[in-house]
Amino acid sequence: MGIAATFTLLLVAGNYWVQNLPDNLYQEKYLAYEIPTMRSAGQAEEKLEDDFKNKNWDSVTKSVSLGDQNRKNLFLAGVSYFELEDYSNAQKYLSKIIDINGSETEKLFEDETDYYLFLSYLRSEKYQDAKLLMKKISADPNHTYYDSFDFGDRIKLSAMGVFKPKSEISKK
Repeated sequence: MGIAATFTLLLVAGNYWVQNLPDNLYQEKYLAYEIPTMRSAGQAEEKLEDDFKNKNWDSVTKSVSLGDQNRKNLFLAGVSYFELEDYSNAQKYLSKIIDINGSETEKLFEDETDYYLFLSYLRSEKYQDAKLLMKKISADPNHTYYDSFDFGDRIKLSAMGVFKPKSEISKK
C-alpha cells in the first residue's frame, strides 16, 4: 500500500512540475524587446516606432499588414501580437520575416525573429517547434541568443511533451 501511495505521489508531483515548466521556462527566458535608436525613413515609421516604444500594441498591429515587405515593420507587428498574447498572428508575422530573409542577402531581424518565435511557440504549447528553434539558436555560436539556453533548458523542453498541455487539461 505504501509503495502505491508513494508512486502516486511521485506521479502527481512530476505531472505538476511538468505542467508548470512552460510558464517557468517562459519567465526565465522572456526579454522585452527594446527598439534600438535608428534613423527612420519617414513619419509613418517614426509613428510605428513611437507606438511600439509606448506599448501601443494595438496601434502597431493595425498599422502593419501581413503583405508588408518591410521586415522591421513585420517584426514590430509580430512582437506586438506576441505582447497581446495573440500567438497565432505573432507566428504568422515572424514567419513572414524568415520567408523574406530566405530570399535576401541581408538577413534583417533574423536572430530576434528566431527568439521571439521560440517564445511564441512556447506560449502556444507548440513544444516541438520551440524545441527546433532552440536547437537552431544553440547550434550557432554567432547567434545573438546563443547563450540564452543551457542543457537544463533542453531537458525542460523535452519534458513538456510527456504530459498533456495545461490547455488540454483545463478544457475538461
